[in-house]
Amino acid sequence: MQPHVKAATDCIYEEIMLTVQDYLRDNAEYNIGQQIATADREAAYARGKLIDMTADRDRLRAAMMALKPILDSAESDASGNPEWEFISARVKAARNAIAQVSS
Repeated sequence: MQPHVKAATDCIYEEIMLTVQDYLRDNAEYNIGQQIATADREAAYARGKLIDMTADRDRLRAAMMALKPILDSAESDASGNPEWEFISARVKAARNAIAQVSS
């Protein structure tokens, strides 16, 4: 191969390689940027869901704590009645649930 043809071929090859490298770098930067943006959106959504779940948990805890006097009354009213076993088991289950959300 003649020297000037080889030099031209090398120059063209080098330009092609640089163009491919630029394309790959730009493409990788774009893809990484998109993945970061997606991760940021998903993290913001998850934070919002966590706040919602915390508020729901607090409302549930308050509602269950409000049941304590009702459970005491139901247990007292059922004491000595034929319904005692039925009521007692449910009152005990409700108290266990309240204890779990209270801790």
